[in-house]
Order: sequence, then structure tokens, then C-alpha cells
Amino acid sequence: MIKSRFESVESRQSQQLHSMEHHLIQLPDRRWTCSTCQWYWKSKPQSECPGVPRYDCAHMPEPFKTQTELGKIGLKLAFDQKPAACVYVPRKMDYDWFYDVAQAVPKKQATPAQLAALEKGRSLMAESIARQIAIEGYYNPIKMD
Repeated sequence: MIKSRFESVESRQSQQLHSMEHHLIQLPDRRWTCSTCQWYWKSKPQSECPGVPRYDCAHMPEPFKTQTELGKIGLKLAFDQKPAACVYVPRKMDYDWFYDVAQAVPKKQATPAQLAALEKGRSLMAESIARQIAIEGYYNPIKMD
């Protein structure tokens, strides 16, 4: 199977992580729990274990963030950083993975040359859009010169 280079890290981790079986314990009240994901069921589960503690959205501990949330606060995953928790999302039929902020590392800052190149590209794009609007009267993103 060929994997797209655009396939997300979280998608690959999802496939790798929750391919394990639950470590089940039957409680005195006849419910089942998994010692790994710490989830409870009324009957023996048929699902696979995510391999990390599982929470619902309302009870997610504060030090855990998604990869996107880490990026917004200037952090990225450390090399080989594994998820610390997860939340099952029924509409996706998959897990959202959460990472420990304490293990994340700061993102590299763009160099002045990189920032200048970005600004140049943005200004060239703006000029091209303005030129197309001046010539044709509207902007068509498919037809660019």
C-alpha cells in the first residue's frame, strides 16, 4: 500500500497504536475495564485498545494538547514523542491523539532570509491577482500567470 506524503502523523500513529487488545479486568459490579486505556464497559468490548489513557472531551487533563494546539503555542512534537492520551471521536470512527506539553520542543524560528522570501512570494501573488482583476475584471485562481 502506497502512503501519501500528505498522510498525517496522527493518522499513522492511530494505525500503529490502537492495534492492540485491551487488558481487561472484570469488576465486582460486572462492568469491564482496561488497565491500559482505563475505559469502562457494561459488556466485554469488541474494540481495540488505543494503548494510552482514554478520556472524553469534558475530562481531558490540562497538560495534554493535540499536535495542532501545540503548533499554535509555538511547540512541536519531540523526536519519537508518543501520544499521552486520546479521545474517541465517533463521527471520525477514530481517535484524536493528545500529547504531553512538557515533552514537546520549541519550533525552529524562521531565518530573516526565509521571512524575506515569504514576503516576496506574497507580494508577487498579490501583484498577479491585481493584474488579473485589472485585465479580466475578476479573479480566477485556476488561471494564473
